[in-house]
Amino acid sequence: MTRTRSALLPLLLALSVLACRDAVPALGATPERGARQAATMLSALADRFGAIELSPEVANGRPRLTRYSTTPSRLLDDKDLWTSRGENYRLLEIAGTRRGDRYTLFQYHGAPAPRAPGDARHVMRLDILGADEFRWTSLDEVALGPVSVADLDRALTAVFLAAERSDADAVRLVSREVFPRATSSLSRMFVIDSLRTDRDADGATSVVLGLGLRPGRAERSLKALGPFARKYWVPIRWRMNARDSLGAHWGEFTKRDSSIVLRFRVKDGSLAPLGSPPRRVGDVVHLTVDASVKVGPFRVGLRDLQVRTSRSTSPAQMAMTFRSTEEPDWQFPPLVARLLRSPLRRPFEGSGAMMRYGVRSESHASSDTMSTVWRDIDVTVRESAILRFFGRLGGTAFGDFRAGAEREAERLWDESLRGLAKDVEGIARVPCGQGGLRATACE
Repeated sequence: MTRTRSALLPLLLALSVLACRDAVPALGATPERGARQAATMLSALADRFGAIELSPEVANGRPRLTRYSTTPSRLLDDKDLWTSRGENYRLLEIAGTRRGDRYTLFQYHGAPAPRAPGDARHVMRLDILGADEFRWTSLDEVALGPVSVADLDRALTAVFLAAERSDADAVRLVSREVFPRATSSLSRMFVIDSLRTDRDADGATSVVLGLGLRPGRAERSLKALGPFARKYWVPIRWRMNARDSLGAHWGEFTKRDSSIVLRFRVKDGSLAPLGSPPRRVGDVVHLTVDASVKVGPFRVGLRDLQVRTSRSTSPAQMAMTFRSTEEPDWQFPPLVARLLRSPLRRPFEGSGAMMRYGVRSESHASSDTMSTVWRDIDVTVRESAILRFFGRLGGTAFGDFRAGAEREAERLWDESLRGLAKDVEGIARVPCGQGGLRATACE
C-alpha cells in the first residue's frame, strides 16, 4: 500500500498561510472549541500519516501490492497478503491505531470502522472477472475527532474570505508569527515563492499562489528525502484546469519542475469563475488533466484526461466524486508505444474509473460527534505488457522511497502537522486586538 502524503505538503502550506486565524474559530461553536477541535484533527492526521510502525505482514505486502497492482494475477496465491479469500475474490483489511507510543498498521479480519481520533481502516478487495481482467475496490478511513461537517464547511469559507484580503508580505509575516512551528518544518522542503491578489472591478479577488519545491534545502536535514525529491518529485509535471458545462473557468493548478502554481478567484467566501461574473460553482465541474514523469531520457504520461467531478452535500456528509470514462492520449517512449493499447482503454470503459473523497459525521452514544475522512476507489484493469511496464516503474520508485526517504517523509509530515496543531492552540490563547500581526490575523 503506497502512501502519497508527502505530495500533499504544498497544499498544507498553502492552506495554513491563507487561512490565518480565521479558519480556527470557524471549526467550533466558540473560538476555544474551534482551536481544540482543530488541534485534535491535526494530531489525528499526524498519528496516521506521521511516523508509524508496520506489522510484518503489512511491511512485506506493501512492495508486492505496489509492484503488481496493475497485474494482480501475481498476487492471487499470496497467502500472507490477504485476510480472507474466495473463489473469485481476495480481501485485505488493515487497521491503524496507537499502541503505547507508536502508531501501528496491522492486518485485522473484520476491522471495525474507526471510532477514536487517528484510528484508521483500510479495505482492499480484488474481484476476478476473467482470466486477465480484475476489479480493484478500496476504502480508506481515518477518524478526525469531534469536528463536524458543518464546522469544516465554515472553515473552508473562512479560508476563501482570508484569501480575499491577503497580500504576499502580510502572508509571509503572518505565517512566521502565527504558524511558527508549521512554517519552520514545511520550509525545509517548500517555500512560498509568490502570492498575488488583485481586486477585480466586479468585487471578486483573483489569487495566484506560487509554491516552490526545494530539495537542495531539504538535504541539509533530510539527507535521503532531498535526493529522492530531486529524482522523482521535481521531474513530475501536471496541469489541471477546471471548467463547468457552460464553459466557465473555475481554476488552474500546475506543476512544472520545482514550481507549483494555484490560480483561482474568490468572492464573499466562495469560489468565483475566472474572467466571468461572480456566481456560485455548480455541483458538477469538468477537469482536464495533463501529467507526466521522467523515465530515463523520455517522459511517460497522459494528455487531455477528462474527469467529471460531482459534489454531494448533506448535514452529515460532504463528498466529491471523480470519474473518468474517456481514454486520454498517452505519452510513451517509442518502443513502448508500439505495444498493444487495448488494456489501457479498459479502465475507462463502462462506468469508468472512479475515486471519491468525503467527510462524514456520526453521533455515538458514548461520545460526541465523530467525523471521518474517507476515500474509495473503483477501477478495472486488464493485464498486459504495458501494465507490467507501469508496475515496474512504480516498484522501482517505491523501492527507492523505502530506502531512507520514507522515514524522513514521515518525520516531515509528523512535525508539520503536530507543529500546526500547537500553533493553532496558541492562536486561541491570544485575544483579538492584542499584539501586532496576531491582531492583523483577527481582522
